[in-house]
Amino acid sequence: MACSGSEEPGAVHVIKAEGVVGPIMERYLDRAIGGAEDSNAKAAVIELDTPGGLDSSMRDIVRRIEQSEVPVIVYVSPIGGRAASAGTFITMAAHVAAMAPNTSIGAASAINSDGSDIEGKLGKLNVIVEWNNESVSLNANVERTNGTNANLVINTKLLKDTTGKFDGRVYIESEQNKISIPVIVYAGEATVSANNKDGRIWLSIDVPDRWKFAKVVITNPDSGGSQSVTLTPSSNLSSIPARSVGEHWIEADVITDNGDVKGFSVLYVSDANSDGIFTDYLAMYGIPLKEAFMIATFLGIAVVIAFAWTRKNGSKEETNYTYFP
Repeated sequence: MACSGSEEPGAVHVIKAEGVVGPIMERYLDRAIGGAEDSNAKAAVIELDTPGGLDSSMRDIVRRIEQSEVPVIVYVSPIGGRAASAGTFITMAAHVAAMAPNTSIGAASAINSDGSDIEGKLGKLNVIVEWNNESVSLNANVERTNGTNANLVINTKLLKDTTGKFDGRVYIESEQNKISIPVIVYAGEATVSANNKDGRIWLSIDVPDRWKFAKVVITNPDSGGSQSVTLTPSSNLSSIPARSVGEHWIEADVITDNGDVKGFSVLYVSDANSDGIFTDYLAMYGIPLKEAFMIATFLGIAVVIAFAWTRKNGSKEETNYTYFP
């Protein structure tokens, strides 16, 4: 491994990374990218040639590239070189990726630390990403928990100042079958802040332009149930009861002086509310629960007294009748 580059601002730093992806390469690239940032380099070019390596080190390298303050270019080289396995995801994480003639990239699969395949019902898994978009980058990898369970991890990064909906697909190939997973990435101008506390989902909106109101829809993809709430600049912190545990998708339609904008967020709810619809109405109209119970108790006593009074008067009236044979 070697790094070359001028200390002068605006220079391009060239970083050679060869061999197995591991802690040594991770620390080396971290220092090299940091040096490019400190000298205000125009870009950092990583000349990559690797057969792959550790998933944990790969993820640290990907994270460092995504957090870089200077553009990072991954160049798979020299001729005959490769970016296999973990190198695939490092290449995909770059701001710009390029390959020398007669080089190769992929496939990516989870293996044991000694290079052998993980045994188990799942067998060997390959990840194929179908994503053609210049505005948003996407990479995916499989994390194996054991021979029968695996987690698919997908990371995205916004490369340009753009908004909209972007579609792609990730394929997971095993020896037995091929699974196709659709991927949708939303990029919105509005920022939706959401958190889960005290059995409720708390929401607020942040928009660069002056806005009038926002309709926020919260959907549980597992159950298909949804709830909605309206926010305004004067009441920009509102909440709804969290009815179920799990991931919730949040979509906001915001009306601004310059037109409609959208905002998106995802929230995992761990603190759900077991109260019924009665408390929902109380919260909707701002009635404290204690006062509501006092009113309900008073009305209940009044109904009992009225019923007893009616029964008593009805008995008196019956005694005034005289029946003749």
